[in-house]
Amino acid sequence: MAATRNLDAPIGAITFETDPVRWLDRCAAFAQPQQKRSREALERIIRSGTRLFAAQGFEATRIADIVEDAGVPTGTFYQRFVDKEALLDAIIAGYRACRMSEIRSLCTSADALAASPR
Repeated sequence: MAATRNLDAPIGAITFETDPVRWLDRCAAFAQPQQKRSREALERIIRSGTRLFAAQGFEATRIADIVEDAGVPTGTFYQRFVDKEALLDAIIAGYRACRMSEIRSLCTSADALAASPR
């Protein structure tokens, strides 16, 4: 996804990818599974974890809640993550990588390079 600048905004704005699965695409610390079924299960876990952490809070969310919401067996969760902290770490790392990529794109755009310091 390319970053775009909103010229009506006072300083400019970045169009941000809101899908947490796309965040992990830009995260070098996280390897995507090769099999389609495994990728789909991982995507459901990530989306469920993100949604439940936001709705219920990290402490109140149990792994059982995440796997139930994602529709995957508990073992599938543990194949990818040691615990829910590891899931949260992956989500945060992916979010950060996505934001940094978009900020880099914005800063190196033709508009940014042509802008005057004034």
